[in-house]
Amino acid sequence: MASLLHYVGIVAALLTLGLLLWRLTAAMAIASLAIAIAMDCFDLGKQGLDLGVFVYPEDVACVILLCAGLLTIVRARKLPPRSAWPLLALFVLMVVNMARGAVQFGVKPSGNGTRDLAYLIIPPLAIMFLRADLQLNWVRLAKWLGLLGLALAVLAASRWADLLPTPASASDDDFREIARVLNSEYAMVLGQALLAALSLQVARGFSWWGLILAGAFSIEILFLQHRTVWMALVVGLMWLALRTTRLSRTFWLGASIAAISTILMCFAIVPQFKDGTWTLIAANVEEALGDNSTWTWRTQGFNEVFDRAFSGGVGELWIGPPAGRDLGSEASFASVHIHDRYVATFAYYGILGEILFVAWLLIVARGIGGWIRVHRRIDRDHQVGRVLLQSIFLTLITFFIPYNGSLALGGVFGLAWAVSTIKPIRVKTRHGDCELIPRVREPQLSSVR
Repeated sequence: MASLLHYVGIVAALLTLGLLLWRLTAAMAIASLAIAIAMDCFDLGKQGLDLGVFVYPEDVACVILLCAGLLTIVRARKLPPRSAWPLLALFVLMVVNMARGAVQFGVKPSGNGTRDLAYLIIPPLAIMFLRADLQLNWVRLAKWLGLLGLALAVLAASRWADLLPTPASASDDDFREIARVLNSEYAMVLGQALLAALSLQVARGFSWWGLILAGAFSIEILFLQHRTVWMALVVGLMWLALRTTRLSRTFWLGASIAAISTILMCFAIVPQFKDGTWTLIAANVEEALGDNSTWTWRTQGFNEVFDRAFSGGVGELWIGPPAGRDLGSEASFASVHIHDRYVATFAYYGILGEILFVAWLLIVARGIGGWIRVHRRIDRDHQVGRVLLQSIFLTLITFFIPYNGSLALGGVFGLAWAVSTIKPIRVKTRHGDCELIPRVREPQLSSVR
């Protein structure tokens, strides 16, 4: 009886979810993504729901996103945009490998073998289909990133202050005196929120609240001690500063003076802050340069990955092995749990998967545009927005070198990609010149037909 009520409840929940998805397609898609990220931040749902196979909050979010995207395409009666075809082809390849793995090894192993890539590519794919409903522009993206960054900053501070429990994984690093209370993916999102806050300052003028928020994000990113995030954020910040200095020299000069003054003041007033900061940096540099560093551990498995790929059959070399294959003692841990998105894509989806993934990145880069030369007639607001998208893109492709990505980063990537596809329009000014400004499309697909 209890089992019957259990399944009746699941069916009722699915019907309710389907009705809401039909009426509020875009809102449900974004809500499912936000809820899954929130549950992951608070370590909720980690055990999964046993439905024959374990289903996790991220899985539910991906299913809702896919259904929302498919529903939008059906209503529009149009094919997906050409820019999404490589990513769509990569998704199809992932499904094919999952089906091959399910036949040979079972549904559970094959599902586990495709989750990493699915969590990264499904949000951008769905968001691209939904972009007309979302009414996106770069300012809205920057504000969303700022709010998400603020939430992550409060969460990190609460864990450091013991107001919230610290994840068990944060205590694994014996050499760190300060626990890494957020994982690298969320630290990267916090870094992108910093880029967004600075971009709004450049475009909309100086704001003390914005500067304080940017300072708080910077300090937390330092003490979260994710070296990859530091490296990726330096790349993004340098690009943002170089490309917008001409637009707001006063802001960058003032921000630099304020940052240096704040650091020197903290060092002078609180000696422990100075000692703790140098100790933190020195410990991370020493670990990175050591023989047992995490980067050394990751790269040791790469040679094994390539040897295994080229020693297999031609079919597996081109499209990858069936998902979920248990290599057992034949492979090292580093060559199975690969910490590099580019290498992992080649290892599990072959040459074709790598080509599709790189082609997608190149299409996104081309869609953002303005990498080398900026049109003189482009308006200031749109120019800053484009540089922000470029900076976010650079942080992501740098982050993918030692990490695979996640649902949260996939969502940020998808939103930035969708904003980059907004076509500018030309407007006559009072001086007779033409400027390029972003256009936000009105929703056309959300109503039930």
